[in-house]
Amino acid sequence: YEEYAAAAREVAGALRGEVFRDHEDVVMFGNYRDLPAIVRLSNGENTPGLIIRMQAPVTFSLSVVPAGTPLTEGARAPLPTRDAVFDARFTVRSDQPTQAKMFLTRQAQASLQRLCCSSKTYVSIDAGAIELSELVIPEPETGSHIQDHLKHMAVLAETLREMPGADRVQVTPFRRERHIAARIAIAIGAIVALASVFAATRMPMRPPLTSPRLPAGITPADAAMIPDITQWRLATED
Repeated sequence: YEEYAAAAREVAGALRGEVFRDHEDVVMFGNYRDLPAIVRLSNGENTPGLIIRMQAPVTFSLSVVPAGTPLTEGARAPLPTRDAVFDARFTVRSDQPTQAKMFLTRQAQASLQRLCCSSKTYVSIDAGAIELSELVIPEPETGSHIQDHLKHMAVLAETLREMPGADRVQVTPFRRERHIAARIAIAIGAIVALASVFAATRMPMRPPLTSPRLPAGITPADAAMIPDITQWRLATED
C-alpha cells in the first residue's frame, strides 16, 4: 500500500482519526462532521478495493446497484428517480417506497449520483449506516476521491436526519480513548461489508449489504457496536 500511504494519512486527517493495518487491509476511522466513519482499502483478490461505512440516523432501507443487476435478495421495489440518464445506469430499490421518495430530494439525489461514480459502485442505506463499496481502489487522487464520497455521504446523512422517526436513532461519534469499542465497530462493519461485496464479486446482481434482523428495542446505532447482535436482547424488568 506504499502508493496509497499519503492518501490514507490524508483521509485519516479528514476524519480526525487514525490509520492502521487490519490483516491485509488498511483501515482509517474517525468522525466526519461528527458522524462515525470507517474507510477500508484492500488489495485482496476477493474483497472490494474500497469500502466506506458511515453511521447515520437511518429509518428505512434503500439500495443503489448498477443497472441490469439481476435481483437476488434485498429490496425489491424499483424506484425511478427524476433523472432518466441516472436510471439508465443504476437501479434504486426500496421496500419502503413512501419513505424512499421523501428521502430522494434533489439534493439527496445529486449526492447519490456523485457517489455512483462507476459501474462497479454499490450504495446501501440500512441498519443505521450508509455504506459504499467500489470493487477496485479508485485512482488517481485516491485521497480526494474518498473525501468527496465522505462529503456526499454526510449530505445524505443530513437528509436522513430530517426523516420521520430519525430523532429516535442515536448516532454517537467515536472517541479517541475508546479504541476498543471503535475497533469492534470496525470489525462488525467490515465483516458485513466484505461478506456482501464478496458475494457481489461472484454474483454482481447482489446488493452490497445484507443486514441481520435486530432484536426488539435495540437501535441500529447501538447494534453496530455489539458483536453477534442476534445473540443478544434488550434487558427487561424480568
